[in-house]
Amino acid sequence: MLANLDLILIIAYFIVVLFIGWRASRKEDNKGFLVGNRQIGTTSLNATVSASLTGGAAIAAYIALLYLWGFSAFWIFIGACIGLLVFIPFAAKIKKEGDMQGHLTLLDFMYKKFGRRNTTLAASLFLAVFLMVILSEMIIGGKVFSVVTGLPYWSGVVICSLVIFIYIYLGGVKSDIKTDLFQYIMFFFLLIIGYQLLKTTPLEKLQFNFFSMGAIQIIAAVIMGILALFVSADVWQKVYTAKSVASVRKGFFFAAISFLVITFVITIIGLIIKFNFPNVNPNDAMIYGFSSLPSGLLGLGIIAILSATMSTIDTGLIVGSLFISRDIISRYRRIPEDRLVKLTKLFIFVIWLLATGISIFTNNLVFVFYNSFSFILILAPAIVFSFFFNLKARAIQYSLIAGILSAIALAFSGNITSDYVVIPFFISLIVLGIAQKLFKN
Repeated sequence: MLANLDLILIIAYFIVVLFIGWRASRKEDNKGFLVGNRQIGTTSLNATVSASLTGGAAIAAYIALLYLWGFSAFWIFIGACIGLLVFIPFAAKIKKEGDMQGHLTLLDFMYKKFGRRNTTLAASLFLAVFLMVILSEMIIGGKVFSVVTGLPYWSGVVICSLVIFIYIYLGGVKSDIKTDLFQYIMFFFLLIIGYQLLKTTPLEKLQFNFFSMGAIQIIAAVIMGILALFVSADVWQKVYTAKSVASVRKGFFFAAISFLVITFVITIIGLIIKFNFPNVNPNDAMIYGFSSLPSGLLGLGIIAILSATMSTIDTGLIVGSLFISRDIISRYRRIPEDRLVKLTKLFIFVIWLLATGISIFTNNLVFVFYNSFSFILILAPAIVFSFFFNLKARAIQYSLIAGILSAIALAFSGNITSDYVVIPFFISLIVLGIAQKLFKN
């Protein structure tokens, strides 16, 4: 349960986040709401990319994998860091074209390659994915709040989601970037927690076996980590907000370094939790571990988890709403910028309300998180290969449909585990290759 000190720290965190969001929204124009005025520098870009990639649900799922694979699971984050570096030249190209064409979303860039029908299909798929991402983060926020405060699960969901909704509705992308910078700084409370935990845990007991996953699993983890960056619509949106191509290059380079440091600390903390709570359900291990921290450290730990959770939800709300207003509605009729902002705000509210309502009645974190990863990888073959080849519209369409059907079948089969989430990706890849060969231009 929370001591007074922990409660004060958490309340102070909420107040600061709301203040930053409110301040960012003052004198904001439409460009500020939609794309942060394209004036985000290297430091803020580093922070917002790192913060968006480090979600609370991802941390919980990762600690569960540490129970299975030990330190070797760190290859997952190594793959993501390599992905950030590999993505830099592509991000530079995305930024250049985005500035010239006024792009706001990933599918703005892909529209000429995909066509209107495939763009609508991809936007619908992205929307479903981001709804699942938001759901998984709300679930972890609600669970953490419930365990440490004794309040009902639903109240934790409502408190966390309401704070996020207020500042993202007021300031859009600009508030997202500003609050991400603060939340990124909060991640470094994990260093303090890790240092304190190491004082009571023998380092040699943490099983630093770097290759226990096996060669095939390691290669797959690295490849999936790289591909995930190319289909991370939130990362693309961060690219558009940057001040310049130079800011993009530097921001992503430093993000790769800082992300590696943060995730290494998370790995050490996860291994300590595994050592101290070997018999708990791995899916709930993060919550058990953090709730056992002493007063003071508990408050810092909850703030770190809330920062990871909220920085992912706020980005999900703004990007998800843009998929509707920008990538679906505005493809069929011209919408002036001020109207686009109003529509985006409307859909922020709709997605927030829908996600909050569903997460109150659904708390199966692992099922929701793995499904989001399964669905997002469907888009990887078409997006990645579109940089190198002139893909045929029907090939893209069949690839997406086959991937979606296989992901739905996987979800209903009940076999949605870390080993099976990649199946829709391979089906989408194979269908894309076959259809590209069979269909004429």
